[in-house]
Amino acid sequence: MKIKGMRYVPINGGQWDNAKSYEHLVVVLYKGDSYISNKNVPAGVDITDIEYWSLFSNYNAQLDHLKQSLKEINLNSGIIKNVAAYDILPNTNANLSDKINKLISGGGIFYFPKGVYIIDKPININSNTVIIGESATDTIFRCSVKMDCVEHSFCSSNALNINARLCKNIASGGYPGVDDICQYYVHDVILKNFTIDGNWQNRKIYNYDKEYQNNIIRERGSNLEIQRCYNWTVDGVNSINGCQHNINVRAGAFSYGMGRDYTALYPSYNIEIINCYTNNQFADDGITTHDSYNILISDCVVECKNNINGVNASAISNGIEIDDGSRYVTVQNCISRYNFCGFQAKGHIDTPPAQHISFINCIAENTNFGFSFACNDSNTDTLSDTYFNNDSKCYDITVSDCKIINPYSFNNSEDWRGQVHYFSLLNVAEINIKGLCVVDNLPTHNNVNDTQNHLFMRSRGVCDRVNIENVVITGDIESNTSFIQFDGESRNLNITNFTMGTFNSVKPLISYNSTSQYGYCNIDKLIVRELKNNKNIYSVAGTVKGWRT
Repeated sequence: MKIKGMRYVPINGGQWDNAKSYEHLVVVLYKGDSYISNKNVPAGVDITDIEYWSLFSNYNAQLDHLKQSLKEINLNSGIIKNVAAYDILPNTNANLSDKINKLISGGGIFYFPKGVYIIDKPININSNTVIIGESATDTIFRCSVKMDCVEHSFCSSNALNINARLCKNIASGGYPGVDDICQYYVHDVILKNFTIDGNWQNRKIYNYDKEYQNNIIRERGSNLEIQRCYNWTVDGVNSINGCQHNINVRAGAFSYGMGRDYTALYPSYNIEIINCYTNNQFADDGITTHDSYNILISDCVVECKNNINGVNASAISNGIEIDDGSRYVTVQNCISRYNFCGFQAKGHIDTPPAQHISFINCIAENTNFGFSFACNDSNTDTLSDTYFNNDSKCYDITVSDCKIINPYSFNNSEDWRGQVHYFSLLNVAEINIKGLCVVDNLPTHNNVNDTQNHLFMRSRGVCDRVNIENVVITGDIESNTSFIQFDGESRNLNITNFTMGTFNSVKPLISYNSTSQYGYCNIDKLIVRELKNNKNIYSVAGTVKGWRT
């Protein structure tokens, strides 16, 4: 493709829509493959028109080729190994890790009949491997009480080199993982129809805060660790009771604390996580990605039912988190339930933030935060960096046709007690919320806080170009804060077609407290059934060049 003029980074357009027009170099997703626009595309141009669109990632073809190859192996040579023929038998209480790892070490297709398989060491997945169970609920791999909590349950075979990033001295600047580079890619893998039970309730779980302070261990093991991999499909896998993450996709090296513009070595790519279920991770994420790209997470249900009873609710107990350095990730048709935050895209301090992320037709139900997008502050940022450099922000995030159902404040979440955010923004740019339905009725769980201050959005730091369109909120909202807060050095806020019921607060509906010297605020077609207590639609305490209602 020839590019005339100044080059710029392609942007994520989410799912392709024939009714939309697109700028030059927009990447869209259509039936699992991604396409990039060759030039400005008028509305009504079909995705197959090669004058306007080029295939960007032909992942479906790669996956179909792998599946066809495996099918031919099965049909022509009958090589599909039933592990029972190799003395790997379920329901015996014997530790089977050594036998399983020896059998699958060379790759191939392996069938595990229904039953419970006890493992006391990580199951190591090599390239060109297919593992199939009887069903997602009938074939179960359960971690033994003898397994250390820093060990992964299932992992790409190269991940053992890091082993959940067993430690270097963080205080001395030796970030764990930076020098421990995976030696090779693990590719062309299918995992299908089984459960991984991390069994953290019966394994030794160390004191997380003490470990962190003493620089002993940075992280616990994941239930499924996909590290420096490509062409993976995880289909119909239940991942429950993980010691930290239930499913984790990451690069072969580390980016934490390495700088906003750092690119981690050996990213994972072309990863598909579909029809999966996760539940009750100990204290982190159901599904998460780091420093990887071209990832599809589709038709998954991610829960943390322990939070209903206040067992382990915390600000890091999130449903689907697209984390440091992730690029071009699509999350679609997913439900996040009982997690502290339903869906998150972010970057840690001095770490590259997630960018070009789409959330499509997703539901956040019974969560403290519905969606959170954040690039945490850095001590090295300058004002000009934060204002005008998109690399310093969580950039190009789309929320399309999503729902937030019955959000509530967790009683044992100390940092955010009483605060419920539909959207929380910190140092972000190009946030597009288009088509959102919120049903706000207080649930009756054991872990519901007496104070419930509900906010549609709170922006902090430098938030730029935030667009909110076509929002419908049902339920009567009571709060002691404004419903929409645009604070810090934020600028360029647009709200169009926003409809809600009663809002009862001592504060105005919208509070624009930005100290930015740049930008505008536009509010158009805002409908509120009734304002109680404070009758003001908005207050302006900061400076803004253009204000229009």
